[in-house]
Amino acid sequence: LVTRRSRIAKRYILRGWFSVDLSVLLLDATVIFDTSASAARSVKGLRLARSIRVIRLMKVNRLSGTFEETSLALGRPSLIFVTMLLKTVTWAVIISHFCTCAWFFVGRSVREGGHMSWLEMVEIHE
Repeated sequence: LVTRRSRIAKRYILRGWFSVDLSVLLLDATVIFDTSASAARSVKGLRLARSIRVIRLMKVNRLSGTFEETSLALGRPSLIFVTMLLKTVTWAVIISHFCTCAWFFVGRSVREGGHMSWLEMVEIHE
């Protein structure tokens, strides 16, 4: 177990997720503080930031593997069950979110094509 902050920082910056975290932070700051940016540019920045955040989910997945190994080493298999259950629920929510976004995109595309979509049927207005 590494506890020295200098070694942790060095590993994080050189071999960790520092570049991904920094790019997400810079994109968020640009979108929030750049008042001269057009709305379309801000939306593209937000989409890019969301894409990078999805990449960060891989970091959480690796962390849960480390947690499972530690739980086994400590002789606590019940923690692994709880972890696996939470991971499954989390992935179900993430997949449902992306499916919902795709379905909303379909409804919006149909409406922009001049046809009636499910958005009008359930009275969803942007």
